[in-house]
Amino acid sequence: MKIVVECSCQVPYEFEIEPVDGKMPGSVFCPTCGADGTEYANSVIQETLAAQPEAKHKIGLRRPIKDEPIADTSQPSGTADDGAPGLPKFCFIHKDQPVEAFCLTCKKPICLKCMKQTGYFCSIYCRSRAEQNGMDIPEYAGQERVVRAREYKRVTQVGTALLLALLALFIAYEWYEVSGQKPKLKFSMTATGGDHLQRAQFVSDHELLLVGADKVSVYDFQKDQPVWSKSLASYRQAPTATAPAEQPGDAAKPATPDAAATQKLAEQMADTEDYFTPNTTVRVVGDGVWVTLGRNIVCVDRATGAEKTKVQVDGRIQEMTFGDNAMIVVSSKGVYDRIFTRIELPSGAQQTEQRSVPEPPRRAATFDPDAPESSDPYVLEEQREFVAAGATVAELDVKLVEKKIVTVDTMKPVQQDKKDFDNLQVTQSREYAEDVMNESRRMKGGAIARVDQSRYAVTIQRVFSKDVAPWTDEVTGPPVLFALKTVDVLVAGNVMYVLDKNDQKMWQSTLSYPIAVQFRSQRNSWEGAARESAAAPCIERGDTLYFFDQGVLTAFDTKSGTARWRMPSVGISKIQFDDKGMLYVTTTSAGPESIQYSEQVNLADKVEPIILKVDPSNGKILWRVEKLGDECYLSGKYVYFTKTRAPSGLMALTSHGSAPTTFRLYRFSSRNGQQVWEYDREGHPTSLDFHDNAILFQFPDKVEVLKFLAL
Repeated sequence: MKIVVECSCQVPYEFEIEPVDGKMPGSVFCPTCGADGTEYANSVIQETLAAQPEAKHKIGLRRPIKDEPIADTSQPSGTADDGAPGLPKFCFIHKDQPVEAFCLTCKKPICLKCMKQTGYFCSIYCRSRAEQNGMDIPEYAGQERVVRAREYKRVTQVGTALLLALLALFIAYEWYEVSGQKPKLKFSMTATGGDHLQRAQFVSDHELLLVGADKVSVYDFQKDQPVWSKSLASYRQAPTATAPAEQPGDAAKPATPDAAATQKLAEQMADTEDYFTPNTTVRVVGDGVWVTLGRNIVCVDRATGAEKTKVQVDGRIQEMTFGDNAMIVVSSKGVYDRIFTRIELPSGAQQTEQRSVPEPPRRAATFDPDAPESSDPYVLEEQREFVAAGATVAELDVKLVEKKIVTVDTMKPVQQDKKDFDNLQVTQSREYAEDVMNESRRMKGGAIARVDQSRYAVTIQRVFSKDVAPWTDEVTGPPVLFALKTVDVLVAGNVMYVLDKNDQKMWQSTLSYPIAVQFRSQRNSWEGAARESAAAPCIERGDTLYFFDQGVLTAFDTKSGTARWRMPSVGISKIQFDDKGMLYVTTTSAGPESIQYSEQVNLADKVEPIILKVDPSNGKILWRVEKLGDECYLSGKYVYFTKTRAPSGLMALTSHGSAPTTFRLYRFSSRNGQQVWEYDREGHPTSLDFHDNAILFQFPDKVEVLKFLAL
């Protein structure tokens, strides 16, 4: 029998043998590479004998003809009968690997290792022959080339998707930077007819509380429809003449004609006080909207507008303060009577106390134009003030002990030699202008100021706590009382006193400077309009009391008075906290010298507004913004600055009509203090309100709501 063996080295060789029991009588090796071809020869002998069992003569095996179809033996060996005699059990190339299939070209048994390299072929040579014969070659999924191609395709798809995603993010970011983050007008409403809008504010992210002269309503500006509306006409009380209550000593006639005239005026004002009812005031507390109208207070549900509580008090309502379980209503009757009504919540039980303030002494009026104008501060011999906070009212009684007015310099002494300006140079123009303006102020008496350093006896007591002993002491300088949540702060001159709500002094501290003038002004002027909550140079948060005078902000331990840190800054006007507990300070770039020499003109050091973000734990300044913002507003995680610019003198002269005021709104990053956007418009709104990324502008005749995309 003639046998032709194709070695794995691609070199065929042949020989003639006589099979013994269907197998090679011995071993055979490739004459070129020496590879063992016995197994392959045995498979050829068995295949030939199975095809021609009757043949008795010698059989010669040949290579298949080019155009002869090749039988598909790609099925795994596991599908055949493992016990069939003569079939190979191991791979032709990898002797220790079981047979998985047969080469589609040469029919050699192959294993998974072979198939990972060349698919359903034992070698590249066999694969090339099959491609040349035009065979439809099946693809083996586990072949390394196929696996790599599949992985490459998957990586390419993922990379393409990532690239497209990055491109989309870049486009979205550019759109956000250019347009998306800028505020846009989302809602506008104009008051119609005589419905004058007194107040507008947010009550939710999509609802506005609108207060008119005789109507209060909640409006959904996203749906552009009212949620509810309630008329206030029925709550207004028509003025009625009432007989004055009898007081001890009423039977006695006034001692002087002036006293009689004063008493008559007070009675007339008490009878007609409802004619002078101030504008409707509104407070939103929890789920209730509290509205004051003359002598009436009505609380309506914020969601539905249904009436929840109605209270009537004596006198014109001036102020409401709310505590945890009670509220205080301050009203005035006549000129000098104050009525305090404590209302328990939610029961509505009332407790009323009446106090009076002393009549100020009459000041002689002069009409002589040549009479010198007095620069001395007005010193009251007796003063009484009531400060409501939460559910308590503190009564501050002040009596003059010793009057003392001192003179202080408000300008530097003249040091400039006038001869220096005989040959005026260009570089001396600023100094010369300063000298002229300072000299003009000195001639008008601006070089000195008269300061009240009188001694006063001070008594503080609680209106609704008769069992609490009052606190009494003597102070230097006119005292001012500020009521906080758990403590009260009394400031007189350069000393501050901290008292608890039982009128017990906890501690006192000496200040670096007096408090600013706007905090020393009279806070008891309730006659003309409703009193607004007075601003205070202090704020209480946690166990820390933050207090600022004209030049230093200090963080005190509320209980002990220990100063935890101090931050020098001249011109602080406001401190506030954001939703994360960070401290924001509205101040100026002025130096300490400007406190002592407040009238001195210095053109080189222009005072600019500054906004600071401060770590309240240690007083460290985290960032600062100069010149851009006059006011700072916080809402959620957003920080807003506002700045109003009046038209310059040249613009006002050249404009045909009235030159408009420019209002500018900024948004800054709370993280690093970088400007995010700015928004300009003509005309200053009468009030502003913020609710996260929504902004409310109120004008006399309309309201506008702006929103921007929040990320």
